[in-house]
Amino acid sequence: LKPLLPSSYSPIFQSNFASMAEQGAADSRVPLPPSIFLDGCAWGCSIYVGAQSVFEKMWGPDFGTRTIMQGDSAGALIGVAWSLGLPADFLEEVYSDLAMCGPVEMVKLRLSDYHDAAIDRIFQKFPDAHERIRGRCQIGITVFPRKHIWVTEWRDLAHLRNCLHCSMHIPLYCREVPFWEGQAVVDGGIAIGGKHLAHGDRTLVLSAAPWSSWPGERMFDLAIPLPITQTMLPPSGDFGAQRMFELGASLVREWFENGGRMSPRKRRSAIFRVGGSAVCAGMWTLRALEQYALPSRVRRPPIQRSRL
Repeated sequence: LKPLLPSSYSPIFQSNFASMAEQGAADSRVPLPPSIFLDGCAWGCSIYVGAQSVFEKMWGPDFGTRTIMQGDSAGALIGVAWSLGLPADFLEEVYSDLAMCGPVEMVKLRLSDYHDAAIDRIFQKFPDAHERIRGRCQIGITVFPRKHIWVTEWRDLAHLRNCLHCSMHIPLYCREVPFWEGQAVVDGGIAIGGKHLAHGDRTLVLSAAPWSSWPGERMFDLAIPLPITQTMLPPSGDFGAQRMFELGASLVREWFENGGRMSPRKRRSAIFRVGGSAVCAGMWTLRALEQYALPSRVRRPPIQRSRL
């Protein structure tokens, strides 16, 4: 296996797409991009599920199997699902079921249990997921001090599960303390930059993270800067998840109607580059605390509550 993929960057390329309405099959004037990157955003990944429902209508239900998927943190989990061709209605159901747990479960530091529950649902559909997405899906993780690496191959489902935990690891908040090939890791989203995109400016980049609206950010083509509470906690109320799905769908519909333009010269803001280093240092401090001072995680089943 060659699990670590060096960052690749293609020459700057800006496409001018014609607009099209959301009707019928995909319009070749707004082609499926060669790669799609989903940023980390924890519970905010519901925006991506809503976006998927429109992508399926425009590019076909199997669009995720016909492009390179890249993702960090929760974006990696959704990226795996898209690479497998899982439909938006399946992900809506999984997300809505898990989101019924309510914010209190997250205060109890149980996010890793809900990660595992989502991974279980995906693996039940595809017991050979690690083979199906090999080479087509790239999962991002951060190794010390702030180096972003892509993983594209996995030995088995357990190896893929561990890789996803590595990508989604926010120290303390996620009580699974993973290692990748013997190295300590933290959340992949803290180190991602334009140079890591598979096709540079031709990679379609989505984000629901607060930093997507920071001054100087040019990384994202489709972004909804959710407040930190909406990314770190599940949506409240019986229809909270549905509102998030609709928000993502509206974002993508508007993007297509406006011509599907992609951001040129994709790069991170100075705030992210400098401030992110400070945040990353804090994450490594917490990582040491949880690794050496806290008891090991004991996996528990997610809270089951009925939906209306």
